[in-house]
Amino acid sequence: VHHRPQTLPRSSGRHRPDQGRRTRDGEVPTRHPTADDYLKTAESFIGVPYLWGGTTALGLDCSGLVQQVYRLNGVALPRDADQQAMLGRRVEEARAGDLMFFGAESVNHVALATSATEFIHAPMKGGVVEHSRLGGDRNLLGIRRYLPDASGA
Repeated sequence: VHHRPQTLPRSSGRHRPDQGRRTRDGEVPTRHPTADDYLKTAESFIGVPYLWGGTTALGLDCSGLVQQVYRLNGVALPRDADQQAMLGRRVEEARAGDLMFFGAESVNHVALATSATEFIHAPMKGGVVEHSRLGGDRNLLGIRRYLPDASGA
């Protein structure tokens, strides 16, 4: 079964193609977020302290960071990393905007890919949201893609 993340409404106005980039009441029309949207949002959280269970700029844990980055771009994800790992499409190599899932035997950490080998994450107690790269003690269990394929499919 293929689960898809829920897309939240980004505008209360109605978009009509003949109105260009603005809606009837002056709001930006709904569109799917891009990898660049996710990365810019994630960058805004760099330096925010790690806080277990945190979902705000006062403190974030790994899945709270990912959930907020996607939410702020109109896509609802579950709260916990193991739940987030059930959505999207499994891919072999990460690209910007994908989610990377880590753990020993089961998922216990998630990060937002910035490239095939680099990511942004909320690492651990005492840490802050930061850039990092594959390797070290983190075991990559899988990569999930929520963005549409480049072909537009």
